[in-house]
Amino acid sequence: MAAKMPDALNAEIALGSITSVEDALDWLGHTYFQTRLLKEPSLYGVSAAAVEKDPKLKGPRSDLIHTAALLLDKAGLVKYDKENGKLEVGFYIWWESVYD
Repeated sequence: MAAKMPDALNAEIALGSITSVEDALDWLGHTYFQTRLLKEPSLYGVSAAAVEKDPKLKGPRSDLIHTAALLLDKAGLVKYDKENGKLEVGFYIWWESVYD
């Protein structure tokens, strides 16, 4: 899911279920990805020290959401207001298709 995060995030934004980074963090925390991240954090580049500091791994989830939102914003598919964490729908297509 990490590799397809921009597409998954864009779909949720287009549906209206995510309108902010906080919404996205909450959503991601209830997915199977969160279960996998907690079980095998090293597969996602998360160190044991990071897990000890942040047992729910909100930091790595936040980084993933931020990166996906930046990619979507750069592609012109969403508007990402980095100041207040708001996400607004633009277009719903696969984000990589913008560059094909």
